[in-house]
Amino acid sequence: MTDRPPLAPILPPLPRLAYLAGLALLAWLATGCQSLEEQRLEVINQQGQSYYAEGSYPKALHQFDFALELDPDNPTARLGRGLTLLQQGDPLSALEILREERRRHGENYQLRLGLGLCYLKLGESSPAALPAATRNFTRALRFTSEDNMELHRLLGISYALRGPAWYFKAEEHFNLCLTQIGALRREKARDQETLSPGVDPDQDLNLKKQLEWLAGQEVPLREV
Repeated sequence: MTDRPPLAPILPPLPRLAYLAGLALLAWLATGCQSLEEQRLEVINQQGQSYYAEGSYPKALHQFDFALELDPDNPTARLGRGLTLLQQGDPLSALEILREERRRHGENYQLRLGLGLCYLKLGESSPAALPAATRNFTRALRFTSEDNMELHRLLGISYALRGPAWYFKAEEHFNLCLTQIGALRREKARDQETLSPGVDPDQDLNLKKQLEWLAGQEVPLREV
């Protein structure tokens, strides 16, 4: 009985090793380049978001445009560009960008919130846009908790601006907002009693401004 002969290698041993090493090197380089490009995009978008947060909208727009030059399909940059244009007073252009983003990548919380804000801004001069604002804020609730105070505040505004027939819905959302504020105040007060008695429980949460805003609404919340 003879030993089974070894299988012949597809490539001679040394050239094969060099070939495999070359493939590994190319794969590593490709992965590294892709990661660097992704990191660069992330840094550019983060810079844009920082400028947006501080209200430097021209600088933010420049960063998001730069990111889109590198990756025209980048959802973070497109969303940032749309929201920045909205803040610069161009809701129609913002709406077009956000709609395109929804067609390309589907919907999410930030996208529905942005669409709602666009329609709410347009509703200032064209009340016909207000129902779309309400719909988008309502759909945004699907992506977050039901007790999202900011969304209930925006829903209250959108309903109130639609006129007396919708004041009862505005009242419903403003009351939900007030309920959340009250719960946060009580929770903060308990924490302050434990950690540092005598500190204003509203200091960090800035809830007084929210309460003053809600209490100061000129829009009636009940039908007369």
